[in-house]
Amino acid sequence: IARLDALGSVTRITAPLLLCYGASDAVVPIEQGHRMAEAAPPGTTFVVVPRATHLSLSIDRRVARLVADWLRQTLQTART
Repeated sequence: IARLDALGSVTRITAPLLLCYGASDAVVPIEQGHRMAEAAPPGTTFVVVPRATHLSLSIDRRVARLVADWLRQTLQTART
């Protein structure tokens, strides 16, 4: 995991970015989520999803709606 250098990698992203973190994540401490959000490019959206875990985040219907809304808004903004 350390070799992935997630914090260093996120700084190189130039596209709009949505970071979702499960508030009940027992694998990655929330402090790391906040550090990732701080290292991310300006304008990054960081959302903490209540009761979501490290594994449930990707199948949580709230997250699917959140991603769809974020994509809609981001694409709409890009068109204007």
